[in-house]
Amino acid sequence: MRRLDENNNFHINDLPYEGNIPASSDIIFDFRNSLQENNKAESFFNSFQYESTLYRCIREGDVEKLDSKLHTASKQLYFGYFSDDEFRKAQYLYVASITLITRYAIMGGLPEIFAYTLCDVYIKKTDECNNILELWHYFDMAIFDFTRRVGKAKLQSVNSYPVMQSTIYVASHIFEPITLKGAAMHCGVTAPYLSSLFKDEMGMNFGKYTRHEKMKVAAKLLRETNYSILEISTFMSISSSSAFGVQFNDVFGMTPLEYRNKTSYDSEI
Repeated sequence: MRRLDENNNFHINDLPYEGNIPASSDIIFDFRNSLQENNKAESFFNSFQYESTLYRCIREGDVEKLDSKLHTASKQLYFGYFSDDEFRKAQYLYVASITLITRYAIMGGLPEIFAYTLCDVYIKKTDECNNILELWHYFDMAIFDFTRRVGKAKLQSVNSYPVMQSTIYVASHIFEPITLKGAAMHCGVTAPYLSSLFKDEMGMNFGKYTRHEKMKVAAKLLRETNYSILEISTFMSISSSSAFGVQFNDVFGMTPLEYRNKTSYDSEI
């Protein structure tokens, strides 16, 4: 049953999914007209490059670099059309910017609960602002606030962003063949760099970590399912049951069969 608010509108959490809707004729018409009128391709490119630099500062938690770049923000950012009303145009841009800042802060390592809560706090400020200068004030405050918090999160984090992302990569590809090269590409770094960083921070090389994680999942399958050892070996994308046995023994100090028999016996006691 769909909930209605006090104005008899759909509750935001119950909005219906409308599927893969094609762009309407008015959208296509307005897009073509705007495209013909706008011949500032170079300024678009420069603005995009500039915005990318700002968002990279946020993701890296680099307050000093951000400070040096923001001095020319009003001259280099693309402000678009949005609305005939300048203040409303500024409101739209403010909300869009805070939303993007939030996403880049999360990519930089700021916990999602902090990032989304801070995003809500700053977006609500649009209701309190009466002019463009006030919006700009809160935008300036927000971008530095998020960047400082990302920097602190990186200092407090045990693992660097590439190492954290590589462990997420392993977890999400646990049933597939996993390579250092594939993880490095996912993290946007070179394989030698990730290998060195991973060993320094995790105390083991990437290959050993991957094997350990795969064997943990394999052990769960041995305990909780009736799949054969060969089937589990195949699930884990290991070349043969013998190779699986060697890797499992290396982690648990016993063969997969011994482990299954032991855990089965322990559960019966």
